Amino acid sequence: MLWSDTGLPNTLLTNGNTPSTVFYVTQALNTPGGTLKGYEISLQKPFTFLPEPFDGFGGIVNFTHVTSDITYVVTPANLKTGVAAVTVVQPLVNLSPNSYNVTLYYEKAGLKARISGAYRDEYLLTVPGGNGNDVRGKFETFNLDAQVSYDINDHLKVSLEMINLTDEFDSKWDDSKRQSSEEYVHFGRQFYLGASYKF
Repeated sequence: MLWSDTGLPNTLLTNGNTPSTVFYVTQALNTPGGTLKGYEISLQKPFTFLPEPFDGFGGIVNFTHVTSDITYVVTPANLKTGVAAVTVVQPLVNLSPNSYNVTLYYEKAGLKARISGAYRDEYLLTVPGGNGNDVRGKFETFNLDAQVSYDINDHLKVSLEMINLTDEFDSKWDDSKRQSSEEYVHFGRQFYLGASYKF
């Protein structure tokens, strides 16, 4: 026998469910989508104009601005009652309107060092946000990382990697109006000391 209007066999029913049990079956739907508009500016420059030993310095700067309007389905259509799907227009998830990266580096005589700062605006994670919230998003962040390595000789290299020097917290919010914090995670600063040897 088949299970109600789904066309599935009754043998799939478990946990006390019967063919008369009422189920809600949903299906993911694609919307027309939307467009991305923006620009990116990038500049990389070695500071060779400086006197030795400072001529090993250099810099990298990148800035990105993007806007988007995407249609999301927040309530699916009901085929039995004929009620149409409810949609809403929001920015594309996981996309910050503004972000930038700045890096200062030094490379000379076996020494390589760099410090990098990365910023991004707050952005949406999910639409809708669940539990009656219109959206769920993440607060703006700024992370500062650094790496240093030195070639002791042709075979041995030591390195130090430093992550999240600004001790940035990972914080998410619910509802575009309240922006109440739902998740607050602290990873802390991280340091990794290593060495490699080439035969």
